[in-house]
Amino acid sequence: IPRVTGVQTCALPISQIEVWKSLLWDDIKPSALEEESKAFQKIVKGMDKGVRGWDVYLGIDGIVKNFLVSVPAVSELKSPSMRQRHWDKLMGITGATLPVSDGKFAPEFCLSDLLALQLHKYVDDVGEVVDQANKEDKMEQVLGKLEETWKIVEFGFDKHQDTDVYLINLAEENFEMLEENQLVVQGMMASKYLATFEELVVGWQKSLSSVSDVLAQMQDTQRKWAYL
Repeated sequence: IPRVTGVQTCALPISQIEVWKSLLWDDIKPSALEEESKAFQKIVKGMDKGVRGWDVYLGIDGIVKNFLVSVPAVSELKSPSMRQRHWDKLMGITGATLPVSDGKFAPEFCLSDLLALQLHKYVDDVGEVVDQANKEDKMEQVLGKLEETWKIVEFGFDKHQDTDVYLINLAEENFEMLEENQLVVQGMMASKYLATFEELVVGWQKSLSSVSDVLAQMQDTQRKWAYL
């Protein structure tokens, strides 16, 4: 009787996990699930040694362990940087299908649908996909900032001494920003996740390089003119 009771107690985590599987995507709190799952794991490990060889015990132990491995992956996948292309990549890796369109899940999407991917088998792959999503999101933000910044940058015109000639210049802060932006774009060119935004990044690399080259030639020409 004690052994049977022990297995029944051991089965309690499975009942709770089944309840969690019905949680809708927006209601999933991975940190809370992980904390409670660890408590369940202690319950399983605390069972009488006599039941540890039973198939039912091994099955329950495996389910709890797999769930514990999956929860951190679920936490990573809730990253706001995840886009449709990233979910498509994940589905391609796992061979499973998710009800996601334009990066948004169907209203009825729940934890059980995500666990169907058997995330415990693809922890490293999930980490790679989420890392890509985060890096691409950061890259997209930087490109947007470049667009907004250089849309309003203007050259200045200063009258040369007592002449009627105006020399063109770029404000010091804008010149420093140009150099900084070139370094940023150069860093993006070296990213292993460049492919998605390669055309835009290459475009900015050429544009900023052109601004720098034209500015250098213009300053050199104006210096020679002023000297003469």
